[in-house]
Amino acid sequence: MKLQRRNLLLVGVALGLGAVTLLTQKPQTESATAGTTDLFGFEEAQVKALTVQVNGRSLAFERDKNKVWQMTKPDKAVANDANVAYLVNLLATGVQSDRPLTVTSDKLGTYGLDKPYATLDVTLENGEAHKLVLGTYNFNRANLYALIDSPKELPEELKVALVSPDFEVALNRPLNDWKQP
Repeated sequence: MKLQRRNLLLVGVALGLGAVTLLTQKPQTESATAGTTDLFGFEEAQVKALTVQVNGRSLAFERDKNKVWQMTKPDKAVANDANVAYLVNLLATGVQSDRPLTVTSDKLGTYGLDKPYATLDVTLENGEAHKLVLGTYNFNRANLYALIDSPKELPEELKVALVSPDFEVALNRPLNDWKQP
């Protein structure tokens, strides 16, 4: 069986285009981490206390001297370590986009930050405090809008970051899921 000249030419062009694509494509691992920064820059073990306000309720957690999470509000109980650890891990290892949006304070409603979906206050063992305010999803529902360590008195312009939607998964739990079964 003899190949026609046109078929050989098409195979050659396909191989050439495949080689060009292979040589110009960046590795996936580089592009996945490029352009992101840590939310706060602390480690999970440094977190001493956590207060969460979500869905109209307030929850408070503290680590005792044995490093076991305790719920202190609304009930006093041993906390579900897995659920609290997941949230603390998101805070410690979560990333934000390297291109925050610069927004005037009167436009916070556009991003759901005038009436936030959730507010998380974190206290570290050294007394340092951090705050994460979560708003609505962005246009393609790939991220949530957030204010990171925003000051109490809002300046004229703020930096609004994009954070992982995993925060919604971590926070949308019934009260009993926060307690040790």
